[in-house]
Amino acid sequence: MADSAAPAVAAPASLPSLEECHRAIMEEDGGICETQFEQIEWHTGKILWHRTFKNSYSNLRQYWEDAVAKHGPREYLIYECPFTKVEDRWTYNQTAEKVKSLANALSKDYGVTKGDRIAIAMRNYPEWIVAFWAAQCLGAIPAMVNAWLVTDELAYCITLADVKVAIIDSERYDRLAPRIPDLKRGGVSEFILARASSSQTGPRRGGYPGTVSWESVLGKRSSAKDKTHLAPVEILPDDNCTILFTSGTTGRPKAALGSHRNFITNQWVAMFSTIRGCMRANLPVPPQPLGPDVPQTANLLVVPLFHVTAVSILGSTTLNGGKLVIAYKFEPADTLRIIEKERVNIMGGVPSMIMMLVEHPDAKSGKRDLSSFMGASFGGAPSHPGLALNFAKVFKGSPGTAWGMTEASPLATTISGMDFINYPDSAGIPHPLNEIIVCDPETLRELPKGEIGEFLIRGVNIIKGYWRNPEATKQAFLPNGFYKTGDVGYIDPKTGYIYIKDRIKDMLIRGGENIYCQEIEDAIFTHPGVLDCTIVGVPHRILGEEPAAIIVQKPSHPNLTPADVISHIRPKIAAFKIPVFVHIQNEEIPRNANGKVQKGILKKEVAGLWEQAKATSKSKL
Repeated sequence: MADSAAPAVAAPASLPSLEECHRAIMEEDGGICETQFEQIEWHTGKILWHRTFKNSYSNLRQYWEDAVAKHGPREYLIYECPFTKVEDRWTYNQTAEKVKSLANALSKDYGVTKGDRIAIAMRNYPEWIVAFWAAQCLGAIPAMVNAWLVTDELAYCITLADVKVAIIDSERYDRLAPRIPDLKRGGVSEFILARASSSQTGPRRGGYPGTVSWESVLGKRSSAKDKTHLAPVEILPDDNCTILFTSGTTGRPKAALGSHRNFITNQWVAMFSTIRGCMRANLPVPPQPLGPDVPQTANLLVVPLFHVTAVSILGSTTLNGGKLVIAYKFEPADTLRIIEKERVNIMGGVPSMIMMLVEHPDAKSGKRDLSSFMGASFGGAPSHPGLALNFAKVFKGSPGTAWGMTEASPLATTISGMDFINYPDSAGIPHPLNEIIVCDPETLRELPKGEIGEFLIRGVNIIKGYWRNPEATKQAFLPNGFYKTGDVGYIDPKTGYIYIKDRIKDMLIRGGENIYCQEIEDAIFTHPGVLDCTIVGVPHRILGEEPAAIIVQKPSHPNLTPADVISHIRPKIAAFKIPVFVHIQNEEIPRNANGKVQKGILKKEVAGLWEQAKATSKSKL
């Protein structure tokens, strides 16, 4: 284990420690994040004691209806179509009417009841969010299908979730059209089509056979009663609430089944982190959640809503009465335009997105007024160690990161502000509702702090398991309540901070020596000419495999060479970890929707490049 770095800026002695912050927040009588202990049934049927938030909502219908009651006249959803140039600006009240109309249509016209699954497969449109809240109001389960999937994969997810109704857009229709008759025979009662005219090519010639339009579905339930009234339904904290599909870079997606308690706990953890961050910086703590008498926060959504990060952003924005500005896709220059136009305050994304904004000429030159942009949270992939500090310099805001996963709903650790700037390599500190230990991956024996092993997590944020996949559930979720994350790292014995080294499946073994890809990536990221990078293994006849680097160079460093990179990192890591092959490119590294590098694809490509390099000896180092 490498020694943890000393803080870049020493904290004043008067500031409370993390432990003091946690205790003060959890034990505040009547405080929003006051905690208690409850007995909760685990997926095996075993009853376990867990710490829970005492003053949170019971379910997401209550969560949504309270947000509307508090913030009704405020703007909620902002979306500008890049093709039609039509702009949607919906208030909480306007969105709530659409939610109730759709919920009544699903219930009265299609027989959807509590526990039924509603597939949502579309781009980030306002209708996606209406469908999500409509399902929650019925006690139904939105199955949030990865919109990037191809025909067979989309059909597989819809079939696996056994959905009653699917809500799709025109792009997903084009992929699913050949399978819609089979899917209907398999139990899908209807496909509801939203945004038929929002694609680049406009409405489809010949229409959309096998579907009904969003407008007709809501139009049928447009009476004053249908837009203002919903039948009551009993929804308990541990009832099924969401299905998110895991984004593994190999194999079929698994359907991660979450509860209302899982979702809401995540939002309370975010508030807990905000309060802790203010206490640690000796700043006044704003009311949590933000009320209607506090200036509205604008949150920019650039990650896909079928990913747990985006669903978390949706939940946080709604809870705090913010407005959600929905980008059609992430493009740095246009993102900066939107930040200026909508006075965006916060954005979440993967590190490469934040890096591209920090490096963009429009951000550095002062061309745009970006003074509103005060916070960014990034995670899901390794980041440049200096990214947090560079963000704070360019945007004068507070960066943050977190470690999490779909199965943790998603937050397991958080870190922000000066703590993040001081410890940029850390994934943060566990929140008090989580128990995190490090174990030997093979024996599951708990290891002392400071030793590298697999992280296991237990707490009320951990999902219920994988829908209709008992074998996968049994492998990942242990009888004692712990979830096997598949992430390798250690807990610093002095600070308690978490450090992620690699995914178990991505770790390289060279001649019996473990090589953690992230350690090499971190070293490469310190080169000023590197915009993005990743490490994969290339085969070796005797050693098994050796590391190879794929690097995206910054536009400001167009002449970066493999030799530059190697000479830069040689003093930073052991000789056996030095990549035997370095490929430098301008193209982005392929990632899936969750920001994970598609290493399976890259390994094949890099192996071919490596063989060519060895054959020609031109790129051999």
